[in-house]
Amino acid sequence: MGHLNGLQAVKFPETGEGRLRLVLLLAIWLCGSLIDATAETQPTRVLEKQLSAVVEEFRNRLAISEPIRISLVETNDYRMSVQRSSTPDNAFVISFELDFVGVLSEEALRAVVAHEFGHI
Repeated sequence: MGHLNGLQAVKFPETGEGRLRLVLLLAIWLCGSLIDATAETQPTRVLEKQLSAVVEEFRNRLAISEPIRISLVETNDYRMSVQRSSTPDNAFVISFELDFVGVLSEEALRAVVAHEFGHI
């Protein structure tokens, strides 16, 4: 690694896994910069309706036939996550931490939903 005016140059990861980690870290950083720290958390029903609309839009655009539900939770170690439900329809459930998504801009909200769709 070389130095430029006292700064150390960072070598871009050569493996797919290394690049994925770099992209995920960048996405997390960007999402953090899109949070309006002064905004109050939106009322849960409004937020749930907004998330449902975005999820349904993405599901339709990507032609995903399987059901996808959302869940707003008090805490989520990952801020948001997706997993299969144990219900008979085997739906995907995207779980969002309420305090996290409640302060996201519309653009950031769409970005985190798009990220979760990458896991479906």
